[in-house]
Order: sequence, then structure tokens, then C-alpha cells
Amino acid sequence: MRAGELSSRVTFQANTPTANDMNEYVDTWADYVTVWGADRPLSGKRYFDAKQANLDVTGEVEIRYRDDITADMRMVINSRTLTITTIIPSTTSLRIMYKEVIG
Repeated sequence: MRAGELSSRVTFQANTPTANDMNEYVDTWADYVTVWGADRPLSGKRYFDAKQANLDVTGEVEIRYRDDITADMRMVINSRTLTITTIIPSTTSLRIMYKEVIG
């Protein structure tokens, strides 16, 4: 992976449940780490291949390898909130498949 390909700032957020005024736990997302990554939204043939395989994926991000990123986190790129569906590790990088959260 070349450094020039990593052109997007990717913020990973961890879910930290907190109690509200009524002592009910609500999901609160806190920034965990921000790294450089290559954001590749699925389009064209790759998008239709994913839909035919019933994959609920709208894109992928590739970052340098880290061992502290988990599938229960979410990502924010350019104010878009992305749910992690799959993480595919290699020796030098992580490919993270995501679904965009609308609303």
C-alpha cells in the first residue's frame, strides 16, 4: 500500500453506553482513533456483484494494519457515518467493508 493512496481521514468510534437522566443506558459513540485510509465506495460491477451475493456493503476502506480495530466500532469519513460489516486483515493492512448509515 502506497502512502499516496491513503487520502481520507478515517475516524473510528467506539460505543460507550452511558446512563441518561432516567438511568437508562443509551448508545454514545466516542472517537477512538483517527488514521489515514483509502476510501473506495462500491460502484458499477462491484456494487451489483455485492448485491447479487446478498452482501449489505456499500464500500470499503483500506488502512495500515492495526490490531485494535474491531467490527463493533463504526467509522466517520467526511461527516458520513459508516457501520463496519467485515474486517479482512493482511500482514500490512486492513480492508474494512462498510455500510453507510442514512439518517
